[in-house]
Amino acid sequence: MNTDDTASIHVNGENYQLTASTGSYDKKLLCGTSPRTEGVAFVNGKLVGANSPSLGNYSFQDVQLNAENVASITITGLSGSGWGFAGVVVKCPKRNEDERKKSDVDPTK
Repeated sequence: MNTDDTASIHVNGENYQLTASTGSYDKKLLCGTSPRTEGVAFVNGKLVGANSPSLGNYSFQDVQLNAENVASITITGLSGSGWGFAGVVVKCPKRNEDERKKSDVDPTK
């Protein structure tokens, strides 16, 4: 995502404010040219891009929600063009920092 890209998240039909305590994200993985170390950030409760559109951002990044009893997740694009969403995995144990670093080496973790 680039800085002109913004998305809101709803869990079970309710707005889900993304913060450091309600979610986390792994290190981004490159699939082309991409500046900076992060591809996304949590800003004002939203998921936003962290790279300038003029520099491009060809990467992907896993985002984890710290939510229980999830029946539905809705991701709504509020601005931008050129970002995507790949899918959802549910009933996963929360990964700690060491486990997220391992996933950089072995994407099956």
